[in-house]
Amino acid sequence: MAGNVTRAERTGSIFHRYFLPLWYDVYASIPPYIEPVWNAKYPKENEPVTSIFYHEDLLRAKFYKKFPSVGAINVENEKSKSVAQIFIEIYNAELSSFDGKDIEMTEDKVFDMVLAKMDKEGISISPNKITRSNLNSGRSSSEAVNYEDKKITSKVIDKKDKETKPNMAE
Repeated sequence: MAGNVTRAERTGSIFHRYFLPLWYDVYASIPPYIEPVWNAKYPKENEPVTSIFYHEDLLRAKFYKKFPSVGAINVENEKSKSVAQIFIEIYNAELSSFDGKDIEMTEDKVFDMVLAKMDKEGISISPNKITRSNLNSGRSSSEAVNYEDKKITSKVIDKKDKETKPNMAE
């Protein structure tokens, strides 16, 4: 008859063991408001998931769909803005200028207007190349990229030199 008893019946549940887990005292002193069960019905079970996209996110997605290669973004420099962020700021300014007027503007028309305005400001955008002539402190984008490449290359060369030079102190 001993073979009919399962291991779970012999050991009992976790609450009957001699050594209790660390979390048990906390759970016993402050039980949850609703007992956690595997088949619990939560209030929003049948409701659809709410949309969490902002208008700015959709606009940025549209921008990146049209211009997939906008270049590298320097995340170390908080003062510099990406081309997409500049586009969104100009787009929002253009939309706010049309709010009080009876002019009907579609998003595509405003999108094209903002691209034209950015081109006038010196940020020329084409599907293959984006030039930011007046954003990198007077340098053209190719000069700025070359400057950044030189900084990165010098760091890599310095690191390789340190690895290859033998340590004389040893």
